Amino acid sequence: MLKRMKLYWNQLFGEQQRTSHICTSFDSALENTTSNLYNKQNIAHSNALISNLKNDHQIIFNIFSEISNAIEIRAFENIDVILKQFKSCFRSHLIQENTQLYAYLKQHFAQQPKQLSIVQQVHQETKETAKSIFQFIQKWQDQQVSEHNLLQFSQEYKDIGHLLMQRIAQEENELYTLYPPHI
Repeated sequence: MLKRMKLYWNQLFGEQQRTSHICTSFDSALENTTSNLYNKQNIAHSNALISNLKNDHQIIFNIFSEISNAIEIRAFENIDVILKQFKSCFRSHLIQENTQLYAYLKQHFAQQPKQLSIVQQVHQETKETAKSIFQFIQKWQDQQVSEHNLLQFSQEYKDIGHLLMQRIAQEENELYTLYPPHI
């Protein structure tokens, strides 16, 4: 399954690069969260936003792929640690998307109903995907992976991986193209 995920990933986004597990969006998301929450009428454009979000996608995929490696070598104790890393990075990525990307696009397309509708639809789908991903993480943090439940975990892991890759592809191929490159 991992090989197919990597092949699909490479077809969509190019050769996979090993990157740091620190999400690039984390610092800027925290920096902008407070100001964006209080100043929703004036979300600033960021020339680096889309590249940061795409880099996060690569990091999120790399962390998620480490779970497959832990399964292969039966290092079940590592899965919980990897899930925590994945959850942290995924959450910080969502914060930046919500406070910078979606807020900016909704503001930018406020007078363009067709574009605004697309943004709102993708945002809703992203929330649903995130909910499923967080439920998966919580379930398997509460219930330790073992030989006994490996088959169930592996199937759910595969399903979540497919869902994650679909979401990333839609964001990068559709949503991110709506964000103006330079202002």
